[in-house]
Amino acid sequence: MTVLIVGAGPAGAYLSILLAKNGMKSILIDRLDDPFNNAYSSAALPISTIDKYSFIKDSVSSYWNNWKITGPDTLEHNFSSDLPLGVVLNFGKFRNDLWCRAKTLGVTLLLGWTVKEINSCNQFTEVILMDKDKISHSHRFNLVVDATGTNRSLINRYNSNENSYYKGSGVEYLIEVDKELYNKWSNHLSFFIGSNWVKYGYGWIFPMSNLRLKVGVCRLPPQNQAFKSSNLIDLSRLIELNNINRYSLINIHGGLVSSTLKREETHFCKRIVGIGDCVSTANLLGGEGIRHALCSAEILADVLLSYFNESKFNNIEDFSKLNIYVKRLRREFGWRWIIANRIGRKTWNSISDNQSDYKIKKLINLLSNKDGNALNELLFDYKFEKFLFKLVPYFIGLK
Repeated sequence: MTVLIVGAGPAGAYLSILLAKNGMKSILIDRLDDPFNNAYSSAALPISTIDKYSFIKDSVSSYWNNWKITGPDTLEHNFSSDLPLGVVLNFGKFRNDLWCRAKTLGVTLLLGWTVKEINSCNQFTEVILMDKDKISHSHRFNLVVDATGTNRSLINRYNSNENSYYKGSGVEYLIEVDKELYNKWSNHLSFFIGSNWVKYGYGWIFPMSNLRLKVGVCRLPPQNQAFKSSNLIDLSRLIELNNINRYSLINIHGGLVSSTLKREETHFCKRIVGIGDCVSTANLLGGEGIRHALCSAEILADVLLSYFNESKFNNIEDFSKLNIYVKRLRREFGWRWIIANRIGRKTWNSISDNQSDYKIKKLINLLSNKDGNALNELLFDYKFEKFLFKLVPYFIGLK
C-alpha cells in the first residue's frame, strides 16, 4: 500500500519517515520547493523534547535557561534555572533535515506540488496532483493524509467545522544584531504581555545563533468580534520599545493559528485522515505545536502499521479502525490539554484594556516566586499542581 501525505511539515515528514522505516511506502508532497521558505514557527521546545527526539539536536540554533516575562507595567520578571530549560530551533534547517531523512529512506518527495482535485469513494481516493510546472498527474490511493496544517485543505472539503475554530494570526522578523545587543537577549525566552504591547495577544524575542533574533507577535482576538489592527505595526512598536534600533532584517514570515478547544473536529473522513495542526495539535496557551505534531505522527504511524499494512482497503468500513487513532490522540493529550487551551483562550481574548492589564500583572506576581523549571511544567507540560489553589480562581474565570 502507498500512502499520499500532503504537507511536508514536521507532522507529515516525520510520518513518512516512520512508515518508511517499517516498510510502508509513501509519497510526500509539499507546495514549497525550499525548506527555508516561510519558516514560520517560534520553534521553542523544552529540553525534554530533545531527549526524546535526539535527531532534533542537529537543528538546534540556541539553548536557553531563563524565562523573561515583561508585563503591562514594563517590569521584567525572570524565572531561571542553572541547567538548560529548552532550545530554539532553526525551523528551516529542521524541515530540511526531515526531508533529507525521508528521501534517504526511500520516500518519494515531490516539492512544489499541490493537490488540484481529490475525489474519495468507497474503493479508492483519486487525486489529481499538479507539479511545479503546472502539469497534472492523476493517481489513486487507498489512504490520503492531510498534513496541510491549519489550512485543512483536504479534510475540510468533505467536512468543515469552520465555526468551531479559535483563530489567530502572527508575524515574525528574523533579524541580525550586534554582539552587545544580542547578549541582552541570549539564553532567554522573552515574552511581552499586556495591551500596551499587543492587544489580544503577546510578543516575543527569542535568540538564535550567529547574532540573530526571532522577534514576533501573535494575537487571538475573541470570536465574531470586529478588530482591526496590524501585526506589523505591533511588531515595529515591540522593536522600538525594546531599543532594538540597530539590526539587519533577514526575513519576514507569518502564519495563522486555528484550533478547537477540545480537539473535537473531524479527524478522518472517507479515505482522508488529518494529522498535526490539521487536528489542532497546536495548543492555544503558547501556540506551540512542533512536538505535539511529532507525537500525532507517531500515533498515526503505529495505527497504520498495526492495522493497515497488509490491507488493500477494499472495504471503506475498514476505516472505522481509525477511531483507534482518535482515541489514542485524546488519551495522549488528556484533560490538561483542554485546561491549557481554556487558559490560553481566556488570557489572550481578554488583553484589551487597563482592567485586563491589572489581572495580567496580578497573575505574573502570583508566579514570581517560582523558578524556570516550574514555569516549564506549567507552560509545556500543563501541570498546574505546583501553583496550588491561588491560581484556580483565575483559571476558571472568577478573577
